[in-house]
Amino acid sequence: MYDGEWFENKIKGCGTYSWLDGRMYQGEWIDNNMDGMGVYTWADGRCYMGEYMDDKKHGYGIYKWADGRLYLGQWVRGKQNGLGIYKT
Repeated sequence: MYDGEWFENKIKGCGTYSWLDGRMYQGEWIDNNMDGMGVYTWADGRCYMGEYMDDKKHGYGIYKWADGRLYLGQWVRGKQNGLGIYKT
């Protein structure tokens, strides 16, 4: 389910998308893709807060695993890449 802004029949602007399996993304969208700042949460407790581009983590972000581990740093096309800190 999506609740938020639309432009020319596409998700664009700020909004929240919730999936049936418990995942949720709250943030910015462009042309139906997560793009800009946002928060993505999973039902098992994982969370990503940071930048997206074309539906992928891209830029600076913080990824927290359900067991408390953290990665704070750079992402490129969905992968940890560049400067970052990993905490166990």
